[in-house]
Amino acid sequence: MHAYLIVLEITPLQIGAKYDMLPLHCTLAHWFWVDASPEVLAERLAESLVNVEPIVLEARGEQIFTGKTKHGTVSVTVNDIVLTPQLRKLHGKICDILDGMDARYSEPQYMRDGYHPHVTHQKNEQLEPGETHLSTTLYLIDAYAPEYGNSRTVRAAISLRL
Repeated sequence: MHAYLIVLEITPLQIGAKYDMLPLHCTLAHWFWVDASPEVLAERLAESLVNVEPIVLEARGEQIFTGKTKHGTVSVTVNDIVLTPQLRKLHGKICDILDGMDARYSEPQYMRDGYHPHVTHQKNEQLEPGETHLSTTLYLIDAYAPEYGNSRTVRAAISLRL
């Protein structure tokens, strides 16, 4: 099984690049496992998302989440993102694809009705409340063992049509 994460771009990523911490992004599907290779999963996503338009991400206030690292739990500052009908629909399409591939989710409570879009602050980068960003690319990320903080590798970029 492969471990994956699907995110919407805020800071552009490069295919093949490895990151200890991803730059600014909005998670569409938290870590999950499927048997499919990155190429097969990327192809399924691209086929299913062919008519999805870019998504406007609007930042709201800050919250503190509890994150897991290889050193234990940490406080993580995030900006909530407005859950627009378009963002909800895109998340639902991703869930349908993953459910059809028998995905096993690391945090199933954050899928479907539990989806809570947000952008995690990264070093000196963050979105300000009220700031908007037009996200035109979805990225497929993998890691050998994400629960232990392994580096993340960008496996595919899927353009959302303008």
